[in-house]
Amino acid sequence: MCAFVLTLNIGWTTAKKKSVLDFDENDVQRVYKEWLENDEELERDEIDEQDIDPLKRQEPPSLSGLPLKMKDGKIDPKQLMRMAHKGKPVMMFVGMRPGVDQRYTETVSTRWAQSLLNAHLQAERYIVSPDRVMFMIRDGAQAWDVKEFLVKQGECLEVVLNSQTFPCAGAKPRSTEL
Repeated sequence: MCAFVLTLNIGWTTAKKKSVLDFDENDVQRVYKEWLENDEELERDEIDEQDIDPLKRQEPPSLSGLPLKMKDGKIDPKQLMRMAHKGKPVMMFVGMRPGVDQRYTETVSTRWAQSLLNAHLQAERYIVSPDRVMFMIRDGAQAWDVKEFLVKQGECLEVVLNSQTFPCAGAKPRSTEL
């Protein structure tokens, strides 16, 4: 069996090599300070993209200076929400009609996920409970297209996106009578 021992030659000590295993707290602090002094800051273009967290790779979108479509003299809130969530992950919860079992929910949500993928909308599907599904959308700008698809589905009861609840085609209209 071969054992490796890492040794460093440190200029501030004697000419003998000192083992890393023999370092005390002061030696570690000196090496750390020396490292920081000799460390160079890398420019943004010199950093390897694989070393950056995927969620931090894109610059946050700036809403100033972008042409926003006006709707009746007002900014379209859907477009504003798309721009604000562009490049950010978004979670969406879908409620199924009551009384369905796990197998039915898996079958229907798999069909929805496949339809979304066919429309070039990437949404990861997670079954939360027998009558609830969570969709994770990596690019938040696509979340509103996914929502528009889901609210048209007959098996869907409601869609919750950004703490807003949207009724689906399968939801019974609420009676306004008291």
